[in-house]
Amino acid sequence: MSTEQKLQYFKITTLQPVVMTAYNATQGGLQSLDYLTGSSLLGLVASKLYSKLSDDQSWEIFHSGSVQFSDAYPIVDGFPTIPTPASWHFEKAKRWNQDGQIDFSELTNHCSVEFSRDNKIQYQQCRGGFITGDGRVANIRQTLVTKTALDEHQTAKAGQLFNYTAIDAGQTFLACICADAQALEMITATVSGIHSLGRSRSSEFGKVMIEAIESPFIEQHSLNQNDALVLFCQSDIEAINQFGQPTCTPTLSELVEGVTDDIKLSANKSFIRTHRVNLFNRARGGFDSEHVLISKGSVLVFERARLTEEQLRKLASAVGIHNQLGFGKVIINPAWLTDDKYTDTLFTCRKIEMSTARKSKSVAATTPLTRFVFARLTKQQTTCNDRLVVQSMIKDIVSLYKVARGYNQIVNAHDIGPSSSQLRRVFEVFRTNKNAPFTELFEGEHAVCKVDNDEFGWGASWDNGVTFTTFAAEMKQLLKGKTISQIERFIELLCRYEPCQYQSLKKLQKEVLSAEGEY
Repeated sequence: MSTEQKLQYFKITTLQPVVMTAYNATQGGLQSLDYLTGSSLLGLVASKLYSKLSDDQSWEIFHSGSVQFSDAYPIVDGFPTIPTPASWHFEKAKRWNQDGQIDFSELTNHCSVEFSRDNKIQYQQCRGGFITGDGRVANIRQTLVTKTALDEHQTAKAGQLFNYTAIDAGQTFLACICADAQALEMITATVSGIHSLGRSRSSEFGKVMIEAIESPFIEQHSLNQNDALVLFCQSDIEAINQFGQPTCTPTLSELVEGVTDDIKLSANKSFIRTHRVNLFNRARGGFDSEHVLISKGSVLVFERARLTEEQLRKLASAVGIHNQLGFGKVIINPAWLTDDKYTDTLFTCRKIEMSTARKSKSVAATTPLTRFVFARLTKQQTTCNDRLVVQSMIKDIVSLYKVARGYNQIVNAHDIGPSSSQLRRVFEVFRTNKNAPFTELFEGEHAVCKVDNDEFGWGASWDNGVTFTTFAAEMKQLLKGKTISQIERFIELLCRYEPCQYQSLKKLQKEVLSAEGEY
């Protein structure tokens, strides 16, 4: 980044579900991204400004890479997030986060020079998702909507049934735009306000509120020269080699100009994940060329790299090509990637002021119409809250099945945990016994969730790090404090599958827990 360029951060609030699919295919059931892409923000600005600018100005802003539109990552409780580092691992069959908070004692950082591998431990990589500096994990709510066209018989028209997987309304994301002062002022004035992002914007999707805010990040880069240069990929990176071909293992000279030595990646300390995207250009009505990308969260380590201060600043600006789409953002030598284990805060940020919810005036419902509207609004709010609780319960129960299977080393062909028929008995208890369902379920020798003589069902046990627990005990804790309607909805949804079976549990994860991340 040159000295004339500036950063402007934006808070984006989804007012409607935003369709941000991972692929451009037209068939239904596509998985949604859990962030807003920089290309969608660029497309928004281009749709407003392209026709008003000269060819040279359009090239400079939208194609040259001098103006960078970053991806928008989720904001958690007012704090910005970064992608989960790919160098983080945890012991298989254990959990590295619980109830939205990272368990630092379970994490090991394999790119640290202090890390020494324990051959007795089988490690598992932390994949996907976003984290805050104090260890909170983002939980992005997503929704699935099915729409169809009707034929003359008022039935679904053949070939006209569509599924939309979308980021749900009411969530906030943080993006930034890097440009010179004059262009940044014009772009900020253009994007501030209510706009539409993503696909299917003409069919009640995509409305967002964009507000310019101050930077919440405190300097993360460390330009101090060490023996090893560590680059944390804050966004996807598109790199090319000396022959102009895409590469996912770039040398240092392919990322920054002026490096004379051909310094290669450290194979033991680098952790790289890759993927491909093929962006659709709405104005041209066609696809751009395919991008081969190093995924965000990857960690690139170059040993014995000696760079000048100017070269380090170029790295901090952006690396690779197509920076205007948000590709190429890296953090240099972050302090939180030098330790092999963690005990405290990763990095500090300023809290982002969130918009206070609009408080509706308390107006007495005096007419049949206002009473009807008030009742519908109350029911809609209750349904929305219940859906969030049930989604969290499903995520927790899937983790319990996976931990039980992993701890007891159950092969995929065998079952473990309560079957759907056992879960339906729990449903029946809550349906018929409104006064003391927990007593009927968990107490006495005739309890529905009896541990005895059910070693691989309610009695499946494991060590949770404090003591031995059973599936029945964990289920009791999971249901505690929930309303009857939430529990009934939770079990009804769970019983559509056979979660004790490996393949059915995977199907449950894919269809219900659609968020990209650890599952």
